[in-house]
Amino acid sequence: MAQFITAAGIDVSKSWLDVALWPDDAAVLHIERSEAGCFDRLAAWLREQGVSRVGLEASGGYETEVMDALQARGFEVVRYNAYRIRMFAKANGRLAKNDRADAVVLAHAAAVLPVRHATARQAELDPLVELLNYRRRLHDWIGDCTNQLEHLRDKVLRRQTTARRARLHREVIAIDKKLAAALASSGASGVGVAPFDNDSGNRRGERHIQGGRARLRRILYMATLSATRHNPVITAFAKRLAGKEPKVIITACMRKLLVILNAMVRDATDWSPKAA
Repeated sequence: MAQFITAAGIDVSKSWLDVALWPDDAAVLHIERSEAGCFDRLAAWLREQGVSRVGLEASGGYETEVMDALQARGFEVVRYNAYRIRMFAKANGRLAKNDRADAVVLAHAAAVLPVRHATARQAELDPLVELLNYRRRLHDWIGDCTNQLEHLRDKVLRRQTTARRARLHREVIAIDKKLAAALASSGASGVGVAPFDNDSGNRRGERHIQGGRARLRRILYMATLSATRHNPVITAFAKRLAGKEPKVIITACMRKLLVILNAMVRDATDWSPKAA
């Protein structure tokens, strides 16, 4: 007979935490986040119920404080993709959607879904993620300005919109400098392009990249694709690797570009083919 662990699910909002258990979905807790010591109260209640794992879903960043608080108090916390949880709920015939029902679904998922990686959240990367999110939003606003300029006829409005777009471009440049500094301090493994050993005894296995932030890696990947065509240093480096697997070449070029960027930030210098 299948054995269920006692798990909790938390539906997280800006003001409230709705908590449910599995398999005892009758036990619930409703906590106001502004309440003094709310996380201590939550942790005490979870311990009383014998909870060993807590599930919650991404909630626009409101869940990060809850994750940090519970992990600091010794709980295993799993953050689920919201779409995956909805599919899990439908697969189990749970069509109702409200705060309590969502908490029950999350508790059920935490109890029965396999957990591959329940490592602590890397809070030290929060500033980097914030910069990336803001940079993406800046580009959205720049696109809005460009779209408006295609239709505006009023000279004053066009001048104001053009100035706004230029200001946003300057903000992007400033954000890029902060990103470069943050990447330099986090190292290549924070991006996920550092090769890790795969050896055992006399066997020397293939090196593979792993870990890091997928969003950072995608940005670096796109920049490297452009660099292999237009940057003379990266282009020459890629040609020297001719004959290797394409993925090996692009990964090596990504790491090469990151090393160059790190050196530029470290030495406070602009791009120079000679320095690279």
